[in-house]
Amino acid sequence: MDAEHILRVVEIYEKQLQDLSIEPGMHSEDQTVVSPRRAIQHAHLMLTSIRAHIQQGDLERAQRWLGFVQGVLWMSGIYTIAEMQTHNRST
Repeated sequence: MDAEHILRVVEIYEKQLQDLSIEPGMHSEDQTVVSPRRAIQHAHLMLTSIRAHIQQGDLERAQRWLGFVQGVLWMSGIYTIAEMQTHNRST
């Protein structure tokens, strides 16, 4: 995925989380267990960081972070794996 494609996927996820009234939020990095909502809030916050990584030219980090966000979105039941595969291929 190139930078433009990642940004399009980030926009899809940001819009979905906004539509679900999920605000960005951070949790303590040394905390091992968080609530599902807290995990989604953290994933929402990470979407902003993905934009920053792309602006800094760090495409590899942006891709890794997007993978983490997608894992949270799947575990939270917001998207299926098939839906996210479509996002990754054709957005």
